[in-house]
Amino acid sequence: MATTQNRPALEGLRILDLSQVAAGPYATMFLGFMGAEVIKLESRSRMDINRGRAKPGPGDPRVYPDGEQGERPYNRTAHHVHRNINKLSVTLDLTADRGKELFLDLVRVCDVLVENYR
Repeated sequence: MATTQNRPALEGLRILDLSQVAAGPYATMFLGFMGAEVIKLESRSRMDINRGRAKPGPGDPRVYPDGEQGERPYNRTAHHVHRNINKLSVTLDLTADRGKELFLDLVRVCDVLVENYR
């Protein structure tokens, strides 16, 4: 007999996360902590602003885990790493037909879609 004891409350729930900045990423982060599978989708041409600049300049105020920007500073900023812990991620070109098809495929297999655009 299967038991639900000690299983995360949201295990089996799949969430497509289109959010950025703070409210949406924090909400989906907590849903992930409660067991949901969270898939963060970003545009290939416009990344989440929490990533910072793709090529930071001297004295960039962003905080990096070891103080080093590394080869991909946009993947290392503390804001981005913190708010997107425990998430899968994918980028799509939604201006291309194939990107649109893949987006709709993702929507079909997800239980929840979260976005926080104006």
